[in-house]
Amino acid sequence: MPRLSSADRRPLAPTAPSRRRLNDSQVQAASQEAAGSTADVLAPVTAFTKVLRQRELARASRQGGARPRLRGRAAASLTPPLATARPSASSSTSLSLPYRSSQVPVSAGHPLSDSVTNERLRRYDAESKGRFDRIVPVLQQLSALQHEPDFVERAQALASQELGYTLPTQILELAWVSQLDMRTLFAWCVFQAYESTSDAFFRHDPLEAQAGSPAADAFQDFLLSCGFHLLDITPCADGRLAHSVAYALRLPFSVVRRRPHAGALFDVENTVDRWVKTEHRRYREGLPNPAHADTRYLKVVVYHFSSLDSCHEGCAAHGSDDQAAAAAGLQRLQDFQQAVENSFCCG
Repeated sequence: MPRLSSADRRPLAPTAPSRRRLNDSQVQAASQEAAGSTADVLAPVTAFTKVLRQRELARASRQGGARPRLRGRAAASLTPPLATARPSASSSTSLSLPYRSSQVPVSAGHPLSDSVTNERLRRYDAESKGRFDRIVPVLQQLSALQHEPDFVERAQALASQELGYTLPTQILELAWVSQLDMRTLFAWCVFQAYESTSDAFFRHDPLEAQAGSPAADAFQDFLLSCGFHLLDITPCADGRLAHSVAYALRLPFSVVRRRPHAGALFDVENTVDRWVKTEHRRYREGLPNPAHADTRYLKVVVYHFSSLDSCHEGCAAHGSDDQAAAAAGLQRLQDFQQAVENSFCCG
C-alpha cells in the first residue's frame, strides 16, 4: 500500500490516543500564553489549546475541584448549542427556546412525543412478552424439582405464582415414572399464555382504543373532518408490520379496517364486496355518517423495507425490490378504483 505524503495526511483529532502527551512545563507555558494578553484571548482556538483544556478538566475532576472557567473564544467554542447569553436588565427582549419549555423537565423527552401513549404501549408490550418469556424459566425449575416428594404441590404453586395458571395435574403426577414431559407442558403453557393475552386485551382494553373509547371517537371525528368515512389498510403479511396500525401509526384499531395480505396484494373482488357493505350501511343506518355526506372510502397499502440490506431483506413477495413493491401496490389500488367505477359509476 503506497504511503501518504505529508500533504495528504489527515490531522489527528485532539482526543486521539496516539497524540503525544504534554509535560508540565509545556502545560504551564501554554497556560501563561493563553492568559497573557487580549490578543491571545481573541486568537483562534487551536488543537493545542483544546488538548490543554481537556487536561485541565481531567485534573480538576480527579482533584474534586470546581470546573475551571473558560476565557474568550475558547469559552464560546466549547459552549453547548442550547446555551444563550442572558439579556441585560435594561433590555426588553427576552430570549427563549421554542423547543424546550422551562416548565418541562429535560428528561420529559421530545415535546412532540406523547409520553402517556408511549408508556401505555411499553407496558402492554412488556406484559404481553412477559407471559411467554416466563415459561422457560418456570419449566427449568420444574425439571429440577420433578423427583421431590411434594413435586405436584410445589409445581402448581410455582406455576400459579409465576405464570398465573395451573398446569395439567395428570402430566405432573407421571413425573415419578419417567422424565417430565416438557414438550407437552411447554405447548400447554404457550396456549395458556396466548389465551390470557387475548382475554386481557378484550376485557381490559390495554390500548384504550376499543369501539366507543374516547380515542376511537376522536379519531373517527378527525377522519370525517378530513373527508373520509372509513380507513381500510392492507399491510404486508410480514411480521414486521404486525403492529403497524396501533404501534407504528398510533391509530385506534377499532376505527381502522385492517386485513394483511402477502406483499399487500389484496384481493380486489373481496375489497369491492367490503366497500359495498360499507356503503349500504351508510344508506341504511347512517353509520359512520349519512350517505349524502361528501366523504370517501380511503384504501391504503403498507409495505416494509430493510435499511440494513434493502436488496435482500425487503418484501419477499416482490423480490426485495422497493420500487416493484410500490408499483404493485399502486396498480392494485388503481384496479380497485376501476372495479368500483365499472360496477357502480361511470366506468
